Amino acid sequence: FISKPPAGNAGLGSMVMGMSLPFFLTATVLAVAGCFALGKHAIGLFLIAGLISIAVSQFSKARVGGLTGDGLGATVELTEVALLFFACANTHWINL
Repeated sequence: FISKPPAGNAGLGSMVMGMSLPFFLTATVLAVAGCFALGKHAIGLFLIAGLISIAVSQFSKARVGGLTGDGLGATVELTEVALLFFACANTHWINL
C-alpha cells in the first residue's frame, strides 16, 4: 500500500506489494494491538520498524522506481538490526 513495485516487475515482491488498503489496515491494527499486549516499549519498536520500512521504500522508489523483493528483504534485515540495537540499549527498561 505504501509503495509500488517497479513497472514490469513480476517477481515475488510484487505479490506482496499488491496488498489492498483494508488488508493493510487490518495488519497494522493487529500489529499495534500486539505491541500493546507486549507493553509500552513495544510501541517504540513498532515505530522504528515503520520508519525503516518507509525509508527503504522511498529509497527504492528513487533508485529503481519501486520496491522489489530485494528491498523487502533489506527492510527485514535492517529492521532486525535496529530492533536488536534498541533492545540492547534499553535493557534497563525491559528488565533484561
